[in-house]
Amino acid sequence: MTSKTFLRHVSCLVGVSCPVNGVLAQAPVVQHEIIVDRRAPPLTLDDVVRLADAIIVATVVSKQLLSLDPAEYVRTVYMLRVDDVIKAHELLSPVTSVYREGGDVAVGSRVDRFEEVDFPKYEIGSRLVICLAYNQYYQMFQSRFGPDGSYLLTGSAVRPMGTSPLAIAQTNRASTDFIRALKAAAGPQ
Repeated sequence: MTSKTFLRHVSCLVGVSCPVNGVLAQAPVVQHEIIVDRRAPPLTLDDVVRLADAIIVATVVSKQLLSLDPAEYVRTVYMLRVDDVIKAHELLSPVTSVYREGGDVAVGSRVDRFEEVDFPKYEIGSRLVICLAYNQYYQMFQSRFGPDGSYLLTGSAVRPMGTSPLAIAQTNRASTDFIRALKAAAGPQ
């Protein structure tokens, strides 16, 4: 997947609780927006399955900062427990690493927060359907279609993280129906 990434500083300070010498303190947070210019999202579920390297139903169990050079670029790696495989890939494991652009970096007495515009963070404990692409450079997966390839499963309904017509059409769809439709498009695994 070819995409372009731009970083835009937003002069906005908010308070966040962070541990300082073992005590929770309010630290100023400097927001930085990451703008990713992605390819057009797929138009059908068949396209989703055809273009994704893997599709999983997973629960977010942890996250950690990945930064080759924190002054230059920040990413977060999410550890996902794979609950179900819709489209298999030989590198999927029971706990799979998925990286995302952005994260929180402590810089002295403040926190620099780098966030992708229009792509909510994955929250620990959340259950998701994620369409994945394998990134050879990082040797881990990433979301194939950005927010349009990530769907939050809330109770028995789907809440898309993206805003493409296909993603929006899945809003409040029964989770079981959505997963069944993806599996039908993927065929036997």
